[in-house]
Amino acid sequence: GTCMWQRRAEREGRCTLFAFSLTMLWAHQIAVAISGHSCAQEESALRLFERTKHSYIRWLPCANASRPTIHSFTIDKAHWRDPPIHSLCCMAPGGCFRAVFDGKVDVQRYYLAQYDRYKRKRELVEQITHILQVEVGVGAVTPSKSREMTYHRKDQQPGENWSQIHVDYYENANFVFTAVLYLGEETDDEVPLIGGETGLADDLAFGPANSDPVKQRKGRRKGHHDLPIELKSGLVVEPKQGRLLLFSGGGENYHSALPVVQGRRTTFHVFYGCACESTTSGE
Repeated sequence: GTCMWQRRAEREGRCTLFAFSLTMLWAHQIAVAISGHSCAQEESALRLFERTKHSYIRWLPCANASRPTIHSFTIDKAHWRDPPIHSLCCMAPGGCFRAVFDGKVDVQRYYLAQYDRYKRKRELVEQITHILQVEVGVGAVTPSKSREMTYHRKDQQPGENWSQIHVDYYENANFVFTAVLYLGEETDDEVPLIGGETGLADDLAFGPANSDPVKQRKGRRKGHHDLPIELKSGLVVEPKQGRLLLFSGGGENYHSALPVVQGRRTTFHVFYGCACESTTSGE
């Protein structure tokens, strides 16, 4: 049978989550995954599985100040940018967000097309922009950068599992919104993909052997990655062909690509800036 869970809320850290599974077994697994999960508070890490179809939007309060606690897990990354992201004219009425959509981007058409690579990329950007504006409701935006990326397995020290954590808008003023489309070129590879998730962190912690973040941060800056970093709360998105991850680029969405344990991960990234020039009134 086909099962559906639906949890709805409207604003300020609340979310909408639709999860469709093809079998009762998968249904049971996703139910276990979200059992005890607080939609409003995001008290634990939520994982969106590859084998399950999702339409997920969570509205978040935009970060209105630097977040030194979570920023301490980054290495030499920018910690703030003015004007604050919530004041920009292209923000959605609901504010900041993270969203995942399955089945809305025609990836197969992208690969079957016989025309040139530039035109194929342009069509992908057009599809993603349409979803960002229609499904999320952002204002006038313009793509500021797009690129295809392939992540391969590499040997990782335990503490490098969140080594890429950063905030897009703090790094670049034209990265107000981010889109990650999982292309799934690796679907037919002899070596299947394991790992390669995208993690969005609300709270992180060092491993239990040493809970002193100052010592661990100093160790990381010296290249000593002797303890893993644990996601206490947030979202982990598993790669799935055609899956689209969208999120606002401010400090409410510290994120990182997680290590590829086996195989490779192929993605298409688009970064958006506002097409308008003014901030919202009162800012």
